Amino acid sequence: MQILNGLEYRLCHTIVESFKSTIGIFKLSFRLIDALIKYKKEQKIYKENIKHNPNLKLPELKSYSDYEYALRLKNHLSYNLGKALMQANTARAAIREVMAKAIDKPRADVGKYAPKMTTFFIEAEKIREVIGTGGKVINEIIANCDNCKIDIEDNGQITIYHMDREVINKAKAMIDNIVREAKVGEEFEGVVTRVEDYGAFVSLFGTCEGLCHVSRLGWGYIAKASDVVSVGDTLKVKVIEIDDHGKVKVSHKEYEEKPEGEENKGGKIQKQAKPENFFK
Repeated sequence: MQILNGLEYRLCHTIVESFKSTIGIFKLSFRLIDALIKYKKEQKIYKENIKHNPNLKLPELKSYSDYEYALRLKNHLSYNLGKALMQANTARAAIREVMAKAIDKPRADVGKYAPKMTTFFIEAEKIREVIGTGGKVINEIIANCDNCKIDIEDNGQITIYHMDREVINKAKAMIDNIVREAKVGEEFEGVVTRVEDYGAFVSLFGTCEGLCHVSRLGWGYIAKASDVVSVGDTLKVKVIEIDDHGKVKVSHKEYEEKPEGEENKGGKIQKQAKPENFFK
């Protein structure tokens, strides 16, 4: 049997005494309430009977009747309650001290072998995109994330379970990329997935692709997109437009050095100001 040290013994003793005092206060309170209820009933009966018998006298209370005992309890209730609260405060301080020696602040995460989870919400209309046809998309996420468990509710709540926090974060990032929408002005470093004569398709995130028109691949004249880019190239682009059908248009020429003399190409010719004596 393990022997308690001085601090542990005092802590346990304080907790027990505080608990006993609290129980005693509850007992006293219940007895006080019962006594007052009983006396109120006796007063009610006396008031009803005195209407028919004016000479009826209220029975004298015995020296140790329930009511007198209740009054005695009432006088000591404040003292006992204060004493119990002081003991409880001492016990609470001792508990905090012992806890602080074991762990002074909450851990950033649970233990390595403890089950972990995360919950977040997406728009309900995006659920079908996360699940995919016949569950194809969600099954790919589960397979690529060490067979993690993913629960999807009708209101868009998604809960991911796994023992490894990195796996959970990976699955969440994949889902975020699926439901994410590109916005005008955002910049991406994507991979060229397809090249046509009229432009190149760049993967932005998830399944989202943007078309970079051949005229937006550089400042000079480019006959075909394949002259400057190939499939697999990394291209930094900026979202410049999203049409009514949700198709994303991007541009790369902003990140190319602008040659001299390109300022007036493709735009209006700036008229030079006439000298003051032109008409003289």
